Amino acid sequence: FNSTDTSKPQIINHNNQSFSKLVISGGGLKQILADLTVAESLTLTDGIITAQNGSKVHFSPTAVITGGSDASHINAPVYQEGTGTKLFPVGNGTTYLPVEINGITTTSDIGITLTELQAGQTLNRNSSLDDISDKRYWAVDVASGSLEGAKIVLPVKGDEGLDATAASRFVVAYSNDVADDFKSIGRGLGSTASLAESEQSPFAGFVTLGVLAENQSIVVFNAISPNSDDNLNSYIHIDNLVEGDVVSIYNRWGDLIFEMKN
Repeated sequence: FNSTDTSKPQIINHNNQSFSKLVISGGGLKQILADLTVAESLTLTDGIITAQNGSKVHFSPTAVITGGSDASHINAPVYQEGTGTKLFPVGNGTTYLPVEINGITTTSDIGITLTELQAGQTLNRNSSLDDISDKRYWAVDVASGSLEGAKIVLPVKGDEGLDATAASRFVVAYSNDVADDFKSIGRGLGSTASLAESEQSPFAGFVTLGVLAENQSIVVFNAISPNSDDNLNSYIHIDNLVEGDVVSIYNRWGDLIFEMKN
């Protein structure tokens, strides 16, 4: 797709066809009207892929992606099939904000969708985080397979509204619902100044950047009101549990009445 007319989008009405080798060049917008599948290779040289009608870009398990920059990326949902390390070359139309998932061991179909926060929109966080991005989040869709054992890597661009002096505490934050509290899923050994790798595996849900709280002690909120009338404070809430945790509850005589692991 190589139209050089940047005054209007190049419309690709391809009827959900598959492309073996696809090159994006010429600049401007390349707008797909249906799902697009890349079987062998995508070369991102110059131009932004956008979508209408809820369309997505799919990559086959052996497809190779080259290029990717502020001038050429995908501003639409991206799905990758297969195992191993998968790159999702997404951006917001002006900035390249790629996501990588590595260590996928189960044949899977995983989707990533980038969303920029609107003015006044904020994300919630629990006590595992001192701060959270006010700029963007990525939705993770596990269409099939599993991310168990995998790690997700997010870009650090410096525009997330986070304190740059706390960069060594930048972590991947996760929530299963964008309206719920985000919590830290850690900072892996592969993290750098420009990348934040998770320590724990993500699930289907939402991820963004956060700053790990300096106080990581376990917090037990010590009051519940288990009446069914108001649905408020009906659960014991515990923050900062780690993988492998065991929660045990005893009655006043020391008898174990409840236990939950992990």
